[in-house]
Amino acid sequence: MKFNLDLSEPHVKGCLELLFSSSYKTFRHRCYTHYLKSGGGDSARNSPYEPLRDRPGDWTWLCDHFETEEFQKKSVIGKANRMKLANVHKKGTKPFVALQHELSCDQISLYKECYCSDKGWASRDARQNYETMLQMQHENEQEGAIQLTEQQICEKVLGKAYGYIRGRCHGPKPNRRASSTSANTYQQMEEELAYTKQTVAVQQNQLAVQQNQLESQQKQLDWLRSVVSKLAGIPPPAMDDNDALGPSHTTTTSIDGSGSLVSDGMSRRS
Repeated sequence: MKFNLDLSEPHVKGCLELLFSSSYKTFRHRCYTHYLKSGGGDSARNSPYEPLRDRPGDWTWLCDHFETEEFQKKSVIGKANRMKLANVHKKGTKPFVALQHELSCDQISLYKECYCSDKGWASRDARQNYETMLQMQHENEQEGAIQLTEQQICEKVLGKAYGYIRGRCHGPKPNRRASSTSANTYQQMEEELAYTKQTVAVQQNQLAVQQNQLESQQKQLDWLRSVVSKLAGIPPPAMDDNDALGPSHTTTTSIDGSGSLVSDGMSRRS
């Protein structure tokens, strides 16, 4: 079978580079496994990997590469990261995208194919993830529910690593720029709703505090009016709510040079 590939197209070139890179990593891993089984060092150099038996120079270069400090450091980090994997799929090195194309199934069904076999599920977490995705898919079909795509459901349940959905290998890659196609869309909506409720609650508390302050100021103002009226001998005028906030007529009281009380231009001598 022949394909006419246009390498000037960025997506075609990127796909080929990804496939070649994945194939090389797989081959190099098999070489490293043979290197370890042969005892490493000179013992491994004298027992080349079968596909490289006719290419001793390439095998020697790989052995030297396996012994470099940089490779040893990455190997230790890789082993530690693999130990942290919660679930290990059961489909070997075949890409998930190729498997999905062969099975012609949706993404949630593909998850079951990769993490469940005749011997059972890879782990309890894998089974729980699958059941959760099925439940969300069922709720998604109900009226009034926030519509989520299969990819968004996978991202929400499985999480998202750098550049791909966890448990979905290297495909399909989520769009990290478009929030509408991100699994964080649903979470962002929930966070915005919670923030709005919190803001409204804070504003209501502020209004209640301001109301209490106004009532306290009104009481102080009434007390001052009562004191001034007693000193001036004039009964306090009837005040309404508008006058309480900003009276149009004020009563001032002072003592003139003869010791008389003066109120609004009127004097009352003792």
